Amino acid sequence: MTSRSIFGALGLALVAGAFGTACGGGHGVQSARLPNAPRAPAPASALRVPHAGGVARLYRVPGLNESSWKESDKLPPLKRLVGADLEQRVVYGLDTKNNLIGLDLE
Repeated sequence: MTSRSIFGALGLALVAGAFGTACGGGHGVQSARLPNAPRAPAPASALRVPHAGGVARLYRVPGLNESSWKESDKLPPLKRLVGADLEQRVVYGLDTKNNLIGLDLE
């Protein structure tokens, strides 16, 4: 072997040894513990809006127990629901005359 190949092999062995020590998960290193994930599902509700008009009802999932929330007014007959704003807690629909109706869930 030439002196170049000996030093090249020695250098390669030193780099491999340093790399193995650095990535070997030394004894002094502790990994951070992640917080436990919640085991209960997030609370959910189901809203029943009558197509022919009337009183909307809110139910708690999964038991479908009626919520304490009560609508103050009856809804007119609806053509369709068009969306909801969860931050404002409002559900929107179109009545049969294409008027926009907002249902406040608070």
